[in-house]
Amino acid sequence: MNRYLILGAGPVGRAAATALLSSGEQVTVGTRSGSHVPDCATTTLDATDPEGMIRAAGNLAGIIVCTNPPYHRWPTGWPPLIESVIAAAARTGCRVVLMGNLYPYGDPGGVRMRPDSPELTTEAKGRTRAEISRRLLAAGSEHGFVATELRASDYFGADAHSGAILGESFFRRLLAGRTCWIPGDADAVHSWSYLPDIGTTLAALAATEQDVSGRIWTGPSSGDASIREIAEMCQSTSRIQRVPSPAIRAGGIREPTGT
Repeated sequence: MNRYLILGAGPVGRAAATALLSSGEQVTVGTRSGSHVPDCATTTLDATDPEGMIRAAGNLAGIIVCTNPPYHRWPTGWPPLIESVIAAAARTGCRVVLMGNLYPYGDPGGVRMRPDSPELTTEAKGRTRAEISRRLLAAGSEHGFVATELRASDYFGADAHSGAILGESFFRRLLAGRTCWIPGDADAVHSWSYLPDIGTTLAALAATEQDVSGRIWTGPSSGDASIREIAEMCQSTSRIQRVPSPAIRAGGIREPTGT
């Protein structure tokens, strides 16, 4: 039985915890507030504090990073966080799995994203995610610890929070026949990732004996569909409307910080 620290108690962090627990591993969830996650030990932790992270990493097999600084503070919030994680792994030798997203790829022009797809992003948050990924993988090589990243698409599942595109709020409105507001083109084909599959993949990357270090992984994908197609699958009569761009920018400031 190995012990793992998951940073973040959001839907993805909880999914990773569930997957590790089902494999008989011990899990501690670290958050600033000490959030409770069933069957897990919890600790109150500032992930940007290197000394605190080093103490928390004692006797760990791995750290899974499933947290996020506030959305509008990624460029300033991510660097100290990833440096603290690197300091802990460099000191203890534990494995690090970073939960990423598709921001670094930017607009793929309709081409399916792959781990080796070019990072074409031109906006600050995408550049930040690309930079911390490169920093972590390089540090793993430099200090001799396993470092890897999983980049998944927008998730769905029973535990998806109301802020997710296919979260509770979307399906409540959909099933009630009310207008659903979405941040994008309702007819654009999109890949979706099922939360338990993300958790299982993170757990596998954290616990496998295979050589995964220095690599970026994409997925898991549960298939492709537009939001309008998903509404039709649910036999809903709801109208699907696009949220105006100014409202999206304003809403981004309130994006949940837990992943």
